[in-house]
Amino acid sequence: QTLRRLPQSDAVIFTIHTTVIPVDRLTGEQKSSLADTSLKSG
Repeated sequence: QTLRRLPQSDAVIFTIHTTVIPVDRLTGEQKSSLADTSLKSG
């Protein structure tokens, strides 16, 4: 996560870096945790 101020406009931008991992590369524990989180969030 970063906050940056643009030099010409003085605007501030917020960025988030994400990584996508295929489900088949997750461990059994990670898959279970993901399923639990999905159920709790509705």
